[in-house]
This record gives sequence, C-alpha cells and structure tokens, in this order.
Amino acid sequence: MNNRALQKLALFTMTKIDRTTWHFRVTFVLWLVLLTIGTHLPQDPPVEAPVFESPDKLLHFVFFGVLTFLFMCSRWIKNVGILWIILTAWALLDELSQEVLSTNREISKEDFLASALGIFAVLCWYGAFRPPQLMCMKNSIVDSLSNVKNWLLLSLFGCAVFSVIAASVWLGSVELYGEQQSQLAMAIATVLSVASAMFFLKHVAGIQFDALKHKKNAGLILFGSSLLAVALVCTAQPVLINAWVLAMFAFVVGARTAWATAL
Repeated sequence: MNNRALQKLALFTMTKIDRTTWHFRVTFVLWLVLLTIGTHLPQDPPVEAPVFESPDKLLHFVFFGVLTFLFMCSRWIKNVGILWIILTAWALLDELSQEVLSTNREISKEDFLASALGIFAVLCWYGAFRPPQLMCMKNSIVDSLSNVKNWLLLSLFGCAVFSVIAASVWLGSVELYGEQQSQLAMAIATVLSVASAMFFLKHVAGIQFDALKHKKNAGLILFGSSLLAVALVCTAQPVLINAWVLAMFAFVVGARTAWATAL
C-alpha cells in the first residue's frame, strides 16, 4: 500500500474529534504564517492625510486573538497557563523581530500590549464548553466542524460578513462625516461577524441552547459590558493601550462572564 493510500485510510479511520482537531491545526498553521508575514511586510512612511487609516492596534488585538483561539482548539497543549506563556512569548518575539527583518518598522510597546490583551481575552474562554450540561452542544459543534465543507462555508461566510460590514461602516463614516472611522468599522465588523458565524454554525449543527438557563441575567451582563466598552472608547486617555483595544477587551471578557452566568 502506497503512502497516499495510507493517508486516505488514516483520514477515514479518524474520529470526528480527531478530524475537527486536525482542521483547527491546519488552520492555525496557515493563520500563523499569514499573520507573521503581515506583521513583517515593509511599512510605508507615515503621511499627514493617508487615504486609509489602519486600525493597527485593533488589528493586533483581533488577529492575535484569532491565533489564540485556533491554537487553543488545536489541542496540542491543554494547560491554559502554558498556552498563555507560549502565545505571549510569540507575540513579543514577533514584535522584536520586526525592526530587524522589516523596512520602516520599529518595535512598538503599544502593538505588543494590544496583541497580549487579545491573547488573554480569548484565553478567558478556555473551558467554556467543559460543564457537563453543555456536552450535547459541544458534540454537535464537533460533528459539524469535522466536515471540511462546513469549515469552508463557515470561513467564507464569516469573512464575507466582516468585509461587507467593515467596508459599509468605513464608507458611511467618510460620506456622512467626512472622516475615517477605521477602528469603529473594525470593532463592529468583528463583533457582528463572530455573532453571524455563531448563528450560521447553530443552523448547520442544529445546536440547541436549552442548557443556558439564565439568559436574562447573561443579557444584562452583556449589555453592561457593551456600555463599559462604549464608555472606555469615549473617556479613556490612551498612553500605552489603545482605547478601542481596551473596549474590545472589556466586551470579550464581559461576554465570557455572561456565558458563565447563563449556565
């Protein structure tokens, strides 16, 4: 039996958990490569009125948060403390290497702190599906994500929603107010694309939320977290941490608290 046939046999004999884990691992490696390339591309010198104002700090928060989620679900390492150390060390190494390997890039404490907060915020969700009453929900998600087709559909759907919302908010702010709101566009697009992906997964996997007994209390916490996020954007005076990063951090951690309260 040749190698190709052995590979097919190995994939065929994988359990659904194994296939889902394999998909997370492949996606993690691809995202890691793309993220590392993106943070080391040559950067144009700053200009007074750029055509597009990049939400740089928020990008670090979101993209390293995605990296953390994929690594967490890859099941290579199951200790949350070790996960935090590895990912934070990688974020630091990624930042330190930019000045050496890239053109017009400098080491930025603000970028590293944004990445570190994104990592910590997502790691707060570690074990979110561990309670016994969520076992059916977890199995439904695993069954769905063991299918490559569902992975591709979920990825395309999430990316499409993110792109449409981000572009719409950005263009709307330019047309209505004559100024770019790149960070607002990024924040709204991130939250709504994640929510849309969750609803899409709910439909595909047929997930039931019967285990969430205290939805009203959870809703109040989520609403309070949203108000806190808005307050941080409006009042925070950033020194090393961008106000939008603080707001997103508060919202993600608040959402995790709401999820735990709902059980």
